[in-house]
Amino acid sequence: MSQPTLREFSSVVDLYYRAAYEADGWNEALDATARLFGGSRACIILTDPISGFRSVASVEDPEFIGTEALELSRNDMLTKAWLQAPLNRAQRYREMVDLDAFRQGDYSRRFFKPRDMDNGLLCVFRNGRTTRWSVDISRSKAQPEFEHKDVDLLEQLAGHIRCAKELEIALRHAAFPGIANLLHAYMVVDGRGKVLELNQAAERLLVQKDAAVRVTSGYLRTTRDADWPKLERLVVQSCAAPDDKRSGTGGMAMIACDDTGMLTSRQVVSVTPLPMAGSIEILPERCALILIRKVEATADVNLGELARKLFGLSPSNARLAAILATGLSLRSAAEQLNLSYRTARSYLEEIFEKTGTRRQTELIALLKAVGSVTLPSLD
Repeated sequence: MSQPTLREFSSVVDLYYRAAYEADGWNEALDATARLFGGSRACIILTDPISGFRSVASVEDPEFIGTEALELSRNDMLTKAWLQAPLNRAQRYREMVDLDAFRQGDYSRRFFKPRDMDNGLLCVFRNGRTTRWSVDISRSKAQPEFEHKDVDLLEQLAGHIRCAKELEIALRHAAFPGIANLLHAYMVVDGRGKVLELNQAAERLLVQKDAAVRVTSGYLRTTRDADWPKLERLVVQSCAAPDDKRSGTGGMAMIACDDTGMLTSRQVVSVTPLPMAGSIEILPERCALILIRKVEATADVNLGELARKLFGLSPSNARLAAILATGLSLRSAAEQLNLSYRTARSYLEEIFEKTGTRRQTELIALLKAVGSVTLPSLD
């Protein structure tokens, strides 16, 4: 397989985020994944103690997850190796089991071989308390076995699959208001903010009169100069090498389109590292993936878990933010949490720093505008 271009990789990533909103989109995303790797098929596998094994695949194949297949799989060496496979590290079947012995087993002969599944590549991307999620790609006997560059590429993609799966589950409990039409407005930038890739949705968004971010001479910038430092900080964090003291996981910032102070003039910009982006063709260094969403106000909601997950707040800071959102003063909130006023004030300053807000009223507006999402465990 030749190395994919950034556009090819990004288009597959986009399909996974689309699938979070459209349940039937997972098959399309997995079909694109199989093509990206030059494979015969790809699937996402889940095991849990209630239903056993479940999967969604690039090829709908009920027999493969039927009773007979599941019974054979339970004692198969590949299944046992999969249940012990490390998290977030892609492996080739050959590195997991004696591949020749596996091919001679009943499970392989009756279910893998007839489906051109001669060798494979697997990555566990999420372990819950009782569940295990992985993405699996197969190749036929006529195709070459996977190479080390395929292993690296799957590890990059698996991080996005996990995010999309978590988003899908979150949306089942409480929808992100007003962002479905803009979920796919994304761009990729380097550590200086140079735009390396953006999709059509982002192009349309950037030219709107109420756009909070712009592309100037090929570089990402905010419409208001005062907002650029906080967005720049997230980009630098996301693009820094792991051993760089500036390295971080990115985050979210609310960026204003103008100085009116109206909630509807804001957009939420999410910045996350593009995993190991330097190994993708044409990307010269570590890069950041940026999603842009409009803000729409919503009704009162439970905000604690939302604040913790989306803005990287500590549990203590998230609890304070949630209580402040009910309308209590900082002093009253401190009493309710059994904190001194001085400690609560310190927490609030940390919250302001993480969320890019300056006042308590602006913080509450931001949290309510983004929407209520209680992110459950994948269990």
